[in-house]
Amino acid sequence: MKIRDIAALFVLWIVAQPLLAQPANLAGHWEGAIVVSPGESEVDVITEITGDPGKETQGELWFPLQQTQRYTIQSFSREGAHLSFQVKDENGIVTSFEGEIAADGRSIAGKMVEGTSSVPFTLERRNPRPGTEVKLQDLSIDGSELRTAFNSHLGHPRIVVALSPSSLFSRTTLRLIERYVLNAIDDPNLRLFVVWEPSRSEENTEHDIQESASLITDPRVTYFLSRSGFLNGTYNALSKSTDPCLLFSSDALWGGTAPTPYRFKQSRRGGSKEKIAQETKFNAIELSFDVQALLRDAK
Repeated sequence: MKIRDIAALFVLWIVAQPLLAQPANLAGHWEGAIVVSPGESEVDVITEITGDPGKETQGELWFPLQQTQRYTIQSFSREGAHLSFQVKDENGIVTSFEGEIAADGRSIAGKMVEGTSSVPFTLERRNPRPGTEVKLQDLSIDGSELRTAFNSHLGHPRIVVALSPSSLFSRTTLRLIERYVLNAIDDPNLRLFVVWEPSRSEENTEHDIQESASLITDPRVTYFLSRSGFLNGTYNALSKSTDPCLLFSSDALWGGTAPTPYRFKQSRRGGSKEKIAQETKFNAIELSFDVQALLRDAK
């Protein structure tokens, strides 16, 4: 290479340095989770950040599954790839976030501190979720619609889960299934049947039920509404007032009696004090491994 060509490249490199050193613009929509216990207890978090680098940064943070208000981001600070900020809730509790921005500016990872608790969190740039209405089928007392749908997918591994529309635990379970199973396993042979079962003491409006049902709009998911508690009643010996998550192999058939699940897991339903044995405690990461094993066996 000629000396003048080398000199020209050097000049271009010098000119480009200020541009390369510019911090990523954090303005936009961010979604992630505060991970209390991976695959079991994770708190969804959303932030909306406004303001360009070098200007005052503002924004809001909220916890969508908890249906809380939006909190104003305070004490925002950034030094290179390191950032920190705080929010204060309606009870005066201060929650602090401190993390590192990825080199591509599309993710943030760090820790959340609240009182004496410190747990990891992650955020990723996302497009806001559209307010999509899902098809919600009413389930008869005998559960015939669920049995028909279940048997129509013979040859496919199937997950059946009973959830409460007003329970934070139930909404969290569904989000964890989305995060670790549906998003992680891009296989059209997988099926998920979600049965929303309000308790008799819950006064859920159709809007409330639809809001919980619309958490996942994956085409592999079918939603049912059972006001009689069909699924919990059918597997009552297993569930005992918790949210049962049942995984079935591809050859399972629902005949005169309910089929025995390949795996049975459960998470605590809101308000329930029922103790869950460690071997049946719901964990979406473990569920993902079991689903992948069944998908391999079905091929």
